[in-house]
Amino acid sequence: MGTIVITGSAGGIGQATRERLALDGHEVIRVDIRDAEVIADLSTPEGRTEMVGAVAAASGGRIDGLVAGAGITGPDPEQVVSINYFGAVATVEGLRPLLAQGTDAWPATNTTAERCPTVD
Repeated sequence: MGTIVITGSAGGIGQATRERLALDGHEVIRVDIRDAEVIADLSTPEGRTEMVGAVAAASGGRIDGLVAGAGITGPDPEQVVSINYFGAVATVEGLRPLLAQGTDAWPATNTTAERCPTVD
């Protein structure tokens, strides 16, 4: 089985995905702001950079899959975009070299978009 990285792994879909992949025999590297092997704040450029380095160290430089599942809702649109968009993009771009060493499979998810209000 492979090594899979999951952002947003401390709750919701990320947690359920982590549990399922672990049951299937995968090594899962959890990334979140709490309760994870890699503690990272994906709302900041510094946190995103630190996450990439910590995942590289934890994985030995190779991962086989990525679930970019971190996301939030809330009243602060800058915070929402910072995590839901920029966090996901930086995660995929930053971990791409590690995926190239593995099987290069990754789904990107964002289920929080359905709950965000639109501006009229």
